[in-house]
Amino acid sequence: EDALEHAVIAEDIDPASTQAKRVLARTQAESGRIEDALATYESILYTDNEDVWSLNNMGYLLVQAGRFEDAMGPLALATTLEPENVTFQNNLGHALEGAGFKGAALTAFQTILQVEPGHEGAGETVARLEPLSDEDEEMIDVVAVGETFRDRVRGTLAFDETVIPATDSIPRQR
Repeated sequence: EDALEHAVIAEDIDPASTQAKRVLARTQAESGRIEDALATYESILYTDNEDVWSLNNMGYLLVQAGRFEDAMGPLALATTLEPENVTFQNNLGHALEGAGFKGAALTAFQTILQVEPGHEGAGETVARLEPLSDEDEEMIDVVAVGETFRDRVRGTLAFDETVIPATDSIPRQR
């Protein structure tokens, strides 16, 4: 609560500071104000839809909340912008797996191993997911999911279900 109070003050001092807004969002999340944190991340992304750390943090927060499909948009965009960022790929992999896209999740974790071959967690996850990925599994176009998320953030300030791609609007491939 003390940190949240200071974060609000910092944001009040410099309302244009992305860094101050990110700290505010993190303290809101840690204080259990998840929807406030998501709204703060969205306000950052409305003005800078390529702020990869806000995209990642928003997606990670959604993964923690079990909102895997909602998390896919911001994390897909973050990994499109910085494909070699292991943290972003890891969070995207967890979102994809949680949403039922095991093959796409496997690809995210394999990307981590290409960037950081000795990454223990990714190696274990790849070994666990390889036998589970199904050739008949519905594929997902991760880049399109990220672009859809970017388009929706550009079009609205309010954080609600219309901002995050709904399940039936997630770009899929056969």
